[in-house]
Amino acid sequence: MFEKLFNFIISSCMNYKLTNDAHVAVKLLGQNIQNWVADFIVIHT
Repeated sequence: MFEKLFNFIISSCMNYKLTNDAHVAVKLLGQNIQNWVADFIVIHT
């Protein structure tokens, strides 16, 4: 399960490099983590 989260983080870091915008990268990372947590809760409850 952590591999999926790790992939989200890597993806967000790549998006950061492409956009070169720290605010966008942080926002994307936050959204990815929130989405992953929400999916994880739904699947495991």
